[in-house]
Amino acid sequence: HGIFPRIAYAGNRLDSLRVDIQGNQRQLSGRLALDEVGLSDGSSLDQTLLSSTLRNDSLRFQFRLSDRNEADSIFSKLAFGGLVRASNRRASLHFDPEFYLNGGRWQISPEHRLEWGENDLKISGLQFQRRDQRLVLQSRRTPSPGDLSPIE
Repeated sequence: HGIFPRIAYAGNRLDSLRVDIQGNQRQLSGRLALDEVGLSDGSSLDQTLLSSTLRNDSLRFQFRLSDRNEADSIFSKLAFGGLVRASNRRASLHFDPEFYLNGGRWQISPEHRLEWGENDLKISGLQFQRRDQRLVLQSRRTPSPGDLSPIE
């Protein structure tokens, strides 16, 4: 357990940082909460919460960012969660089906896959949708003639 009233570095500041980590032989759980993150450009992030549980080579996480003015609204700015798994030299990320952005609930396709290894990233079927808006992310194994340059 730890409470840090204020941390400042290079023009950035963290206000009311609270850290709680608990563990046993089976799992390690943690929670990090901040009342405000003030950035050097004058912008700020209010009510930030990250919680996670590490167990059996997997990490379950939840992230939430809320407005200070809307403390009663759990998902006012951004909220999402997911599961990261590691196996051999590869890892995968699977988002939970609900994603909240600016007070709106977005659906994430349940069959999506994100996998990465030492030299590659594969994204398959990752779709965010809210009403008539949709964002789809899909990786390709071969370059297209319209690509500007490969990422290395």
